[in-house]
Formats: sequence, C-alpha cells, structure tokens
Amino acid sequence: MSSSSAPYAEKAPSVNETGSLELQNKAGLENLEEQQSWNWFTIRTLITSGTGFFTDAYDVFIINLIVPMLGYVYFKDTKGVMPTGTEGALKGMASFGTLVGQLVFGYLGDAYGRQKIYGLELMIIILGTFCCAMAGSNAKGSTVIQYLTFWRFILGIGIGGDYPMSAT
Repeated sequence: MSSSSAPYAEKAPSVNETGSLELQNKAGLENLEEQQSWNWFTIRTLITSGTGFFTDAYDVFIINLIVPMLGYVYFKDTKGVMPTGTEGALKGMASFGTLVGQLVFGYLGDAYGRQKIYGLELMIIILGTFCCAMAGSNAKGSTVIQYLTFWRFILGIGIGGDYPMSAT
C-alpha cells in the first residue's frame, strides 16, 4: 500500500503540548510482515495466547470423555447411559456460557480496556474449572449433574471472555 493511495494509513492525528492538532507518522500494518526479529514481548504474547486457547479447548471438549464415566457412576438404572436431555444440557451449557462470555467481555473490553479486563476472565475460568472438579451434591433435591452443569456454564463465560481478550 503506497502513501499516495491511502495517506490516512501513514499519518495519525494527535494533540501536541500547545493543544493544536498535528499529524504524526505511524507504522502501518504492512510493516508487521517485514519485521526481521522477534522480541520477548511478541514471544510471550504468543505463548500466553496459545496456552489460553489450548486450555480453553481442553475445558470445552473434556466433557465428552467425562459423560460416559458419569453415566456409569450415577445412572446405573439406565445401564450406565446418561439420558440424552441431561447429556445435552451438560455438554451444551459451556457453549452457551461461551456465547454469553464473548458478548459480555467483548463489551467490557471495549468500554474499560482489554488490559483491565483480562485478569477477570482468567479468574472466572479458574473458579469454573475448580468448581467443576469439586462438584458434589449434598443439598436436598439437587444432583451432581445439576451442579456440574451450572459450573460448566460459569466456565463457559470465562472461556467466552478469553476469546476476545486473547485475540486482540
């Protein structure tokens, strides 16, 4: 992209010390491809985002391995098979939470800044993962599956929040 075809891509408006508006040169996106060396910040950012996406995918898809075990332990009357409605709710709740998390954290990231919000979604992921691992039922009228479904929704909110935060 040449400066004659898109001069707005080469200059950015800013306000100087006297309060007047001036144009300053800014690096265009085309210069990113010409970068010859990697700095520590770039490497750390790629490792952090990549690890986040890996753990998000693990948290979302591990339930497919857990459902047969839950069926074997908690649904002996149906020969170890979890009912499809229960299985669907348990598996789908993280996806629904992901949708909610993307919308909420996308808005919060735009409103307050991505750096201020990034740690919040991470804490929600940690809380959701820990509570999924520790899900139990000692309350009358509720089951382990109901608690696990609720905590997978919370986990999904954190995962959904991680997508817009890590991608930018």
